[in-house]
Amino acid sequence: MEVLYPRGSGLDVHRNMVACLSIVEAGQRRKEIRTFRSVTRELVTMRTWLLEEGCIHVGMESTGVLWRPVYDRLAGYFELVLVNTAQYASSAGTQNGCTRR
Repeated sequence: MEVLYPRGSGLDVHRNMVACLSIVEAGQRRKEIRTFRSVTRELVTMRTWLLEEGCIHVGMESTGVLWRPVYDRLAGYFELVLVNTAQYASSAGTQNGCTRR
């Protein structure tokens, strides 16, 4: 499998916490998961950790507006991608969101 983003992170944003997975591919793959509370001090700590890990790309999964404070703390430091999985929930089990009739 080809690695497209060798230094990245995935965030699962919740109301009171953010689950953060860091994946670093520098000769060998290494994964680490940490959780951070959704308060400014902790979000800045998360940003610092991701910078120390060498992350370049960050993908965030969130619904509603919970992503905004997290996005604000990371913008300008990383390439950010926001995904709202609620858009895809109705298409679960179908190919490309299409149903056969």
